[in-house]
Amino acid sequence: MGETLQMLFMQEDAIALCLVFSIPIFGIIGGTIIVVTKSIIRHRERMAMIQQGFNPDELRDEDEKETGE
Repeated sequence: MGETLQMLFMQEDAIALCLVFSIPIFGIIGGTIIVVTKSIIRHRERMAMIQQGFNPDELRDEDEKETGE
């Protein structure tokens, strides 16, 4: 009975340890995915503006003047 109880606690400790390390790892991976996705979207938007004949830098400067940033 004692060995079974000890093995159960060892399994619970292993699960807790996995959770402690997996949460930050998933956070880092998720944050990286968000940053890369935003970068890809911004790049595609800029390329679409260039294809349509707009200068994306000039449009950004005008937006900053309008919003006062």
